[in-house]
Amino acid sequence: MKTSHRDVVVAAPNELDAMLTDIVRHRLGGPDCLRILDAGCGRMWTWDLQGMPFHLTGLDSDADALRLRVEQRGDLDEWLAGDLRTVPLPPGHFDLVYSAYVLEHVDGAELVLDRMFDTLRPDGLMVIKIPDGDSVYGFLTRITPHQVHVLYKRWIRRKPLAGTPGHGPYPVVYDNVISLDGITAWASARDLEIGAAALGAGRVARARPPVPDAALEYNQALRFALLDAEHLLILISYVGALSAHEGDTELAEACAEWKSSLQKPARAARRAAIGLGKTPDLAVEPLSKGQKIGYLLGWLGEATDRRRAGR
Repeated sequence: MKTSHRDVVVAAPNELDAMLTDIVRHRLGGPDCLRILDAGCGRMWTWDLQGMPFHLTGLDSDADALRLRVEQRGDLDEWLAGDLRTVPLPPGHFDLVYSAYVLEHVDGAELVLDRMFDTLRPDGLMVIKIPDGDSVYGFLTRITPHQVHVLYKRWIRRKPLAGTPGHGPYPVVYDNVISLDGITAWASARDLEIGAAALGAGRVARARPPVPDAALEYNQALRFALLDAEHLLILISYVGALSAHEGDTELAEACAEWKSSLQKPARAARRAAIGLGKTPDLAVEPLSKGQKIGYLLGWLGEATDRRRAGR
C-alpha cells in the first residue's frame, strides 16, 4: 500500500514529455506558483507549462553548461553550480523535482535520488528520466569507450560541439539503481508508488526494434543481440577509420583493439543462435525476468572483461 503522497514517475527517452506535462497540470495545477527544481539541468528544458505560474531553479555540476543555459535560454529564475551529491538543498521545498538523463552519469545515484526526494514537499511530484541499465543500450554504453560516444554524437548525430565544455556526452556510471528494477526497488523501499513507467533501450548502438526484453523468446533475444553487436562493430570500425583520417592514432588503435576483441565472441554467439534450431522447444521459451537480454550478452561482457584484464 502506498503510504506517501509523493509519487515517482519514471519516463523513457524522447517519448513522454506531453504525458508528463499533463500529469503535472493535473497533479499540481492551480493558481499558486510552482517551485520546480531541474536537477542536472544542462542546457535544455523541453516542458511546455504555458499558463502555469512557476519558479524554475536549475542545478548542474557542469558550470559551463549552466552558463550556456543562462545565456542562451534565459529561462531559469535561479541557478546553482554544484555536485548533486553534496550541494545544500532545502528540505520539503519543491513542488516538482525533475531530472532527465543525469543519474546514469553519477557515482552515487541512489544518494542523489534520496536527496531529491527529501527536497520535495509532501504532496510534490518527482519526475526521473533514465535509460534502463539492464537493457542492451545500457550494457553497450557501459562497455564502449567514452570517446566513441563523443564521436558518435559529432559525426552520426551531427552535433559538432559534442564533448566540448558545456556539451555532453558525459562519462557513464550506471549504478545499480539505474534500471527499471533498480528504481522500482528504490521507490518500494520508501513506500512510494511509481506513477508511470516506460523504459526504453535508447538510441546509441541499437539496431533492433524496441521490444521489451522480458517479452522475448531465447532465439529472438540472441538474434537481436547479434543485431546490436553487428551495429556496434560497424560503429567502432567507422570511428576507427574516421580517427585514422583525422590523425588520432591512439583512438584508431583503441578501436582496432575493440573490434578484434568483439569479433570472436560475436561469431560464437552467431553459431549459438543457429544452433538453437536443434532445440526448438528451448528456442521459443520466453526469457524470465532475471535473464533478460543483458544476460544473453554475457559473451560480449566476457570479451570486455578479458580485454580489461589484458588476456
